[in-house]
Amino acid sequence: MVSMFLYVLGVMYSPGPVNLLGINIGLNDRINKSIGFFMGVGLSMFIYCFLFGIGGEKVIKEDYLIYFSIAGSIYILYLAFKLWTHNNKVEGDSKEAILGFENGFVIQVFNPKAILATLPIATVYFPSNNIKGFNIFIISFIIGVLAFFAPFTYSLIGKFLSSFIKKRVFFSVFNKVMSVILLLVAVSILWEYVF
Repeated sequence: MVSMFLYVLGVMYSPGPVNLLGINIGLNDRINKSIGFFMGVGLSMFIYCFLFGIGGEKVIKEDYLIYFSIAGSIYILYLAFKLWTHNNKVEGDSKEAILGFENGFVIQVFNPKAILATLPIATVYFPSNNIKGFNIFIISFIIGVLAFFAPFTYSLIGKFLSSFIKKRVFFSVFNKVMSVILLLVAVSILWEYVF
């Protein structure tokens, strides 16, 4: 069971589109306004672990991964565009700049990394640790909570870094850099799973 949770932590806390957005949330001082985003991420991971735990690989066949990859890449490109065009107003930021529950849920549902991370958990670690029945729900819930805290932790790192950086121009440049990184993530997903 320890190795399963080490795997979960290693996968969830490694840099990816969701965690990169978490840093951006912290840098732009939007942690409190983005709790829904973190909850959406956690819920989608809970759903994946639970469904895969019950149905294993039958729930989402490998053939469908290409469609998740395309949809996820398009959504990541959309978020990259939002970051690129965000103007970093200090007061009265537009609602578009705030990532909510639906943003976190959608990006994680269509994130191939989430699918590929949860398949081994549910199809290898669950059976090898004799996790069955209601225990699938409990462990999936714990994994969902850990998924909530991954981008949240990255946002705290972003908040910590923002206390050292006082010029708003940095945030504008950072948003541009993050949007380019998200663009590269989307392209790499398309390259690896579609082409």
